[in-house]
Amino acid sequence: MADHTPGPWSVEIEDHKAPDDWYSAAIGVGSAWGGTYRTLARVPQSEHGWSAEVQAREAADARLMAAAPELLAALIALEGDCWCPWHAEPDHHTAPCLQARAAIAKARGEASRD
Repeated sequence: MADHTPGPWSVEIEDHKAPDDWYSAAIGVGSAWGGTYRTLARVPQSEHGWSAEVQAREAADARLMAAAPELLAALIALEGDCWCPWHAEPDHHTAPCLQARAAIAKARGEASRD
């Protein structure tokens, strides 16, 4: 699997409501003002219109996506320190350890390791 674009990733929220706008938020890396910004993904405009609730949900989705590199790094660090009551038996882990392993595998495009 190829490595993902290193973080930190940032979010640019679009604050316009033109009917021809096709996205409401962009996730990128670098500085938009420093000339090195690169868009990684866009959250498409909702088909449900531009209500405050829809805009807030789309912004929350974009922030979650932008946090992905840090979340993955944290899960990898936690997995390395996993200490389950049955740690002596590698096939027996607590639900949080299994959830972390599954999320790491999903991010890496691998089959779950539980």
